[in-house]
Amino acid sequence: MSLFNGDNFKTSCEFNSGSTHNCAGLLRTTYLVDASNLILPALTLRESSYNGMFRGCINLTTAPQLPATQSAIDCYSSMFEGCINLEVAPEINLVNMSRQCCKRMFCMDRNNKITTPKMTKSPILRCATTASGCYDEMFKGNGNLTEVTCLKTDNTDACTNWLLNTSSIGTFKKSPLKTNWQTTTSGIPSGWTVQDYVES
Repeated sequence: MSLFNGDNFKTSCEFNSGSTHNCAGLLRTTYLVDASNLILPALTLRESSYNGMFRGCINLTTAPQLPATQSAIDCYSSMFEGCINLEVAPEINLVNMSRQCCKRMFCMDRNNKITTPKMTKSPILRCATTASGCYDEMFKGNGNLTEVTCLKTDNTDACTNWLLNTSSIGTFKKSPLKTNWQTTTSGIPSGWTVQDYVES
């Protein structure tokens, strides 16, 4: 936050009003391994915040926490795209979803190839109501992804190709309120087991 607020960054949890593309496309390096100590305190995101921030950081193993609760168009899009060594996806705390706000967030290959990254489990996607395109191609190409938890209860328009070229066998945990998930490119892979999510 010091990039936007100077010496007052320690108490800041919002980007400047009207600012866009905050911390977007900062890194495409093979040297970054651990980002767990990086603090991203913004609770309200602006358009394209963190878009592609770690895209192409193929040696990144550990992500920072993502405490933001309010999204904007295209924020988090492609944030960890191509991070094949990322072991655990960070928790996503958004309570609202804006258009394309998590598009390709953990996409491993845009060109219909299957890759074998280390991440096998999605973060819990807690938002019940989504927006157009917000989960499009989110996990595309992640051939090792075998568990997804998504608690959305509205339609699947936000999920085009989101699980394309993931593992052929896996577990999908859904909201008990959602009864009509389809096995399509916008739904659940046909070979996966579906069960209701239970808070542990």
